[in-house]
Amino acid sequence: MQVFGSPGRYYQGKDLVQRLDELSAYLGNKAALVTDQKVAGFLTSPVQTALAKRGATVSAYTFDGELTQDLVDQLAAQIAITTHDFVIAAGGGKGVDAGKAVAHKLGLPLMTLPTAASTDSPTSKNYVLYDENHRMTGVFHMDRNPDTVLVDTSILASAPPILLKYGIGDAIAKKFEARQCAWASGRNMFGERPTATALALANACYDTLRINAEAALQCAGSGDPNPAFEATVEATILMAGLGFESGGLSIAHALTRGLPFIPGLGAAPHGFLISYGLMVQLKLERNAAAEHVDLWNWLPRVGLPRSLQDLGVPDPEGLDLDLVAEKIAAAPHMANFERKISHAELITAMKNPAPNEA
Repeated sequence: MQVFGSPGRYYQGKDLVQRLDELSAYLGNKAALVTDQKVAGFLTSPVQTALAKRGATVSAYTFDGELTQDLVDQLAAQIAITTHDFVIAAGGGKGVDAGKAVAHKLGLPLMTLPTAASTDSPTSKNYVLYDENHRMTGVFHMDRNPDTVLVDTSILASAPPILLKYGIGDAIAKKFEARQCAWASGRNMFGERPTATALALANACYDTLRINAEAALQCAGSGDPNPAFEATVEATILMAGLGFESGGLSIAHALTRGLPFIPGLGAAPHGFLISYGLMVQLKLERNAAAEHVDLWNWLPRVGLPRSLQDLGVPDPEGLDLDLVAEKIAAAPHMANFERKISHAELITAMKNPAPNEA
């Protein structure tokens, strides 16, 4: 069968944290704010002020370091001491995933509140946990998507531009991955066939970014979102999130299972890995030469990497990528491709992802 999933409600606009009282009313009166220490420093007070307008309360639970299963267990144990009605998962990818993991463990309703447009995690039911060396230990799934996603673009427009680049790098691949999943009769993140709606959203995500991303990056960091920034945020969070989760992933994301084993890439930003991974995927596709050339020329204009050299690997040709290829081949997303890829093909494309026509 086909499955399409989505968050219960999605709100996007300027200064929305100030309206948190009305936008969270149906979730309850006692919130647990889960975020990292840096975000808690500037977000806890505005959240408290907003919720107090309707007599609701919030308690902040902060963390530092890697998002491991032990950390999730510790946060959940702290929160469980007191009765809470819902969790607010705030921050970048790590903060949002931490809150999602805690809400999942405690069975509580969830609001995600991203502070950067660096990932599409706020809309999805998935979260990723790591070991202490930032190597992925697993992708986990909540029982449902977040109940509410609140995207305050005043906060996102105040974040450093590099964070928006991460989000663009992650989102730009979704069209091509969902397309491959459909062509291969693959499975989306719900374990079923993608819908035409999901593919349309993935395509719209790509088109929106190509039109608006460069202007959005000029606005990023100003604190004052313009229309291009608003459109890019919707693409990187909402369209990309729905497009990947209900549309499916492919080789570009499969690479993230192996790339951290390359020296120097253990802490590389997810969006940068995906930008490079998309070049590898298009190199392996049979009929994507024109799109490959087009994107190869566009990615530098938005500051996104195309090769291992761009990611800081000095001598890709000299790398032994056998173990990396094994890790990637074991990723479930590898099945969502038009043909089976050999280790040799994969390694060749990874070392030289440039278009043949470039």
